[in-house]
Amino acid sequence: MRKELTIQNLLLYKSIKPLSEENLNIIKNIESLDVKRFTEADVREEIINPILKILGYQKGKWSSVDREKNIKFLDKKDRYIDYSLTCWEEDFWIVEAKKPIKKDKFGYKELSQAIEYAINPNINASIVVLCDGVIFEVYDIDENIQEPLLKFNIINLSQNIDNLRKLLEPVQVWFFYKRKILRNIEKAFKHEFNQGRIIEFKELIDEKLDEYQRNIFENIRKLNIEPNDEYNNLLENADRDSIIDIHFFEDNQTLHQMKLMSDNLINFMDKNNNKFFIPYRIFSDNPQEANDYFHVNSLFFLLEVHSKNLSFNWLPSWLSSKSENSIEYAIQKLIRLSLNYFEEDLERRVILLVNNTYRRIYQILLISGEEAYNTAKDLHSYHRFNVEEFSWSQIASSPERSLLILRDSNTKIAIKRFIRNFTVNEEFNINLAQQHLQSLWKYEETLLKSIPNYKGLRKERKFDELQSIEFFSLNYDMLGHLVLCILEEYPIWKKYLLLEHQKEISVHTGLGSWAGKKLLEENKINKLIKISDNDIARRFFLGDLEQYLSLKKLYFT
Repeated sequence: MRKELTIQNLLLYKSIKPLSEENLNIIKNIESLDVKRFTEADVREEIINPILKILGYQKGKWSSVDREKNIKFLDKKDRYIDYSLTCWEEDFWIVEAKKPIKKDKFGYKELSQAIEYAINPNINASIVVLCDGVIFEVYDIDENIQEPLLKFNIINLSQNIDNLRKLLEPVQVWFFYKRKILRNIEKAFKHEFNQGRIIEFKELIDEKLDEYQRNIFENIRKLNIEPNDEYNNLLENADRDSIIDIHFFEDNQTLHQMKLMSDNLINFMDKNNNKFFIPYRIFSDNPQEANDYFHVNSLFFLLEVHSKNLSFNWLPSWLSSKSENSIEYAIQKLIRLSLNYFEEDLERRVILLVNNTYRRIYQILLISGEEAYNTAKDLHSYHRFNVEEFSWSQIASSPERSLLILRDSNTKIAIKRFIRNFTVNEEFNINLAQQHLQSLWKYEETLLKSIPNYKGLRKERKFDELQSIEFFSLNYDMLGHLVLCILEEYPIWKKYLLLEHQKEISVHTGLGSWAGKKLLEENKINKLIKISDNDIARRFFLGDLEQYLSLKKLYFT
């Protein structure tokens, strides 16, 4: 029960960010004011206005402020609310300003006036604030009008500003109303004795939420939240180790994002006048952690270096020869290796296959394990609480996405351990590594056989909607396909590809690559190759046809 409450709180509250130095100085200035001779207008201008701005309200923004808002009552002259704070032009809370009252708390007269304004149908606010330049009181009038929700003296503003922000910052007060809905549901249904009434009400709520869900994309557009903006900014400013060790491994990157990473690394080389460190980190002579996306990003980096007529002080032995040590030769070699899934480099091929196998195994474990799925839901809840609300990361967050993050982080740890365990005195023990890979396939097979209807379980966990790594690592060569995609952007290398690798283009077209098909059709090349199970087994299972067919059947039938 305690955990459920914690998760509920994480989903219905938001963390706050540290205040800027500028805002902290404004708060100190407010605390230092001598308000003895202040008028109500002075209190508004010198105290309330800057506090509202610090909280995040500004005229013309999505979280705005209406001053002197007119409201009407029966048989009464017009009234004017000092401040009505709005989000998306909806009234959320109000402030009533007073000149210093020379008392240690507000009385019935001040609070009743504010409540009268708040309950007006044109306002309908649950939160009212009273401030006279000395005292600041916040009331949740749905819950308690005898004691304030928060009270402090303005001279202690710095000690109380974070508590005030947790209540009244725009996102916080928005979440306050979401919590209010739950409180009202409890009030309405706590003593319900008719099961049908609850079911009927749930259907009405679902219909209303479905109606608002149709507006989601339009609301995103209005807020001008772009899916790639955050990630692009991250890549532009990331340090070289983060790019090579983390972002080079990530899937679903755009060409623009790949270019941002390469430009970042190239700028580092230029700035530090060091043409050794970056290539050494990316293209180690010894077998190192890698996946399909790492090799694609590595090739893209070489292509960008070549397009800028730059050079290196060093290249690894597996991308050079005794007579050839140029970037052009390295690109040609990496293209060939990638298109053949490192057929000529067994050590690096095994590392790729181990990576794919660990990834599939961890996906099975995470999908089938209730504890793992609950951990993913917990991670999602923490994400909801901590991450900026108006961000694509927040919009895209889900328990399923958290499962993917767990899967990929576990895979990275496992592949690092695998390379470390099978490397002795900088020598990679390929035979033992192959033996381990074969045992992983057997373990994967045993796992799948132990889970009734794995396909159905994966679908219920919504993994089909996010990613199908089984298809991409059993039937489809993602590495080769992506290489064909990026070479389209470099006319010189596209020409080289068509001259030297027509067979490989045809193979990838047979494997289902739309990039390969496009290249063949555009250049009127009629060289289609039918791919057999034996071909796929040689590429992804070191020729073990029986093992491939067994896993294929377990995953896809």
